[in-house]
Formats: sequence, C-alpha cells, structure tokens
Amino acid sequence: MMKINFKFLSAVLLVFFIAESTVAQNFDFGNRYGVSIGTELFDDIDFGLEFETRTKNSGVSIDKHLINPDLTYKINSSFRIGIAYRLSIAADQESQRELGQRYSTNLRYEYEIDDFEIKVKTTLQYSLNEFSSALLDFRNELVNRNSVSVDYNWFGTKITPTAAFELFHALNNAGGPITYKYRFKSGFNYELTSSWDFDLFYLYDHDLNGVNPERFNVIGVVVNYEF
Repeated sequence: MMKINFKFLSAVLLVFFIAESTVAQNFDFGNRYGVSIGTELFDDIDFGLEFETRTKNSGVSIDKHLINPDLTYKINSSFRIGIAYRLSIAADQESQRELGQRYSTNLRYEYEIDDFEIKVKTTLQYSLNEFSSALLDFRNELVNRNSVSVDYNWFGTKITPTAAFELFHALNNAGGPITYKYRFKSGFNYELTSSWDFDLFYLYDHDLNGVNPERFNVIGVVVNYEF
C-alpha cells in the first residue's frame, strides 16, 4: 500500500506558505474534510451527496459545514448535465450569515487522449445572501465558473493523479461582470476497493481585482463511497 511522508509534505508546504506570506498580506491556510456518497438512481441518472467541513486561520478554526446533494444526467459518452444544491452552516459565531443556500446547474464535457482524460466544465450558480432572503433578490450572487481538469490514468496502479484550473466570473456585479477569482487544484485519487476510494489534494485560491487580494491555501481529503 502507498505510504505518504506527511512530515516531508508539511515541511514543503511550510516553506511555500512563508514565501507566499512575504508577498501577500491577506494570506491564510486551511483544510477541507469530506465524505461523498454516490449511486445510480436510474439509467444514466446519478445521485450524489457530500458532507464537508472547512477550516481557516491556519487550520485551527472551523469555518463552515456544507451539505451538497446533486443529480447528474449522462447525455452521451462525452456530455453530462447536472443540478446541485448546497446548504452551508457557518461555524464562526461572529459571522452575520449563519446559514446559506446555493443553487447551481452545470454542463460537462469529457474526452480521452491516450492515458489522459480531459474534463471541461461550466457552472452557473446562484447564492442567497441569507437563508431567509428572497429567491429573486438582485443582491444575491450570480456566478459563472469555468474549469478544465486533466486526469492521468496511471496504468497498472490504483493512483490517478489530477490537476485542474478554474476561473470565477461575477455576472451581476454592480459595475458590470468581472472575473474575480482563480483556483488551482492538484492531487490524486487512490482506489481502496471497488466501492471505496479517496481524494487527497492541494488547492490554491486567489482573489483578483482587490487592493489586498486574499490568497488561500488548502490541504484536503475526501472519502468516496459508491454503491
């Protein structure tokens, strides 16, 4: 079974964080821990449910808990369309927004080149500023997210390395649509059994168009079960 040298990984990340903090005043580190369950409800229709906890302030403070159900329809071998809902529960007692909701729809395209699988995804998401706010309130966030990811099918092993890049666009910004954030993610998936696997990843989140843009580094793990 694969062994991970966590001491070496932590040392490398610590050096990276120190170097980043010298050029970014608004800098933080956190973790994401998740459990994902998936199943095929009907032919070409999949259901997923994920529970996630996020931390901030160098990983010592819990930021929020998330519950994410979704449905995906397989149009053909390459295209998939999905809908999703997210309920967020803020753990920070000082937060003015204890509960939040987000609705989204997405379109995905996948194709293979030799041992590589390319995935392109566009998402339209609508977030309510407060759990009780009006569904059609113009102050709610309307965001378009576009991403491309690459999976490498490492023949003969249970490890699948992956990397992804994503751009965030605010469509109902007061001054007009803007690109306000980008995100880079890399890691791998490891297959434990035919039903169980897990993802270990590093995520870099960088805000744009700000006087003091936020830079957030995340180490995360998600355990997946499919039945």
